[in-house]
Amino acid sequence: MDDPCSAYAWHAPEVSCISKGKARRPYEFGVKVGIASTFTGNLIVGARAFHRNPYDGHTLGSQLEQAGILMQDCAVQPDKVFVDLGYRGVDAENPGVRIIHRGKPKRLTEQERRQLKRRQAIEPIIGHLKIDHRMERCHLKGEQGDRLHAVLCAAGYNIKWLLRMIAKKGVPFLWRLFLRLQKGLDTGRFQLFLAARRLSDRINHRRSSTQGMPLAA
Repeated sequence: MDDPCSAYAWHAPEVSCISKGKARRPYEFGVKVGIASTFTGNLIVGARAFHRNPYDGHTLGSQLEQAGILMQDCAVQPDKVFVDLGYRGVDAENPGVRIIHRGKPKRLTEQERRQLKRRQAIEPIIGHLKIDHRMERCHLKGEQGDRLHAVLCAAGYNIKWLLRMIAKKGVPFLWRLFLRLQKGLDTGRFQLFLAARRLSDRINHRRSSTQGMPLAA
């Protein structure tokens, strides 16, 4: 925990001194941000700022709460998380979730040992958030600004991920995505998606028929 009597910046009193334990940059001054991503696909489902430099394990409950809220339309709740050693000793505080890390190898199954290697995929996501999506420096004021900045950076990452999937798999990828989301939607909202789909089909049909017409001289 950071000393509450310390002030590292007059214009940003919420800044804390965070020890990274690395030789190149042992300390950083800022706010701790927790990132949660899906097991496959690397889509961010949680980004939350934690002030006063709490222990990593004490932030897991709030992180899972945010991820559950963001995924509630998909009727999916996280029941298994892969974390690093900074989240040791918090199994009792999160009884509905199985916490997997390399600190308890004898209690892991062979499948969980293989899946644990996927935890390292969060590191390049954090790098892209810092470099490409400007999470490295927050220009919003106060603790509320830090929380908004974390969410906005994650939203920008997800939008870029979605555009990359559209370019890779084509527009029908969106329709398959809607079909996966409809499991947690009621009938009225699903009919709205169907209406939007039909409208999109009519627009695409008009565009294709317009492209086939000769241009006037």
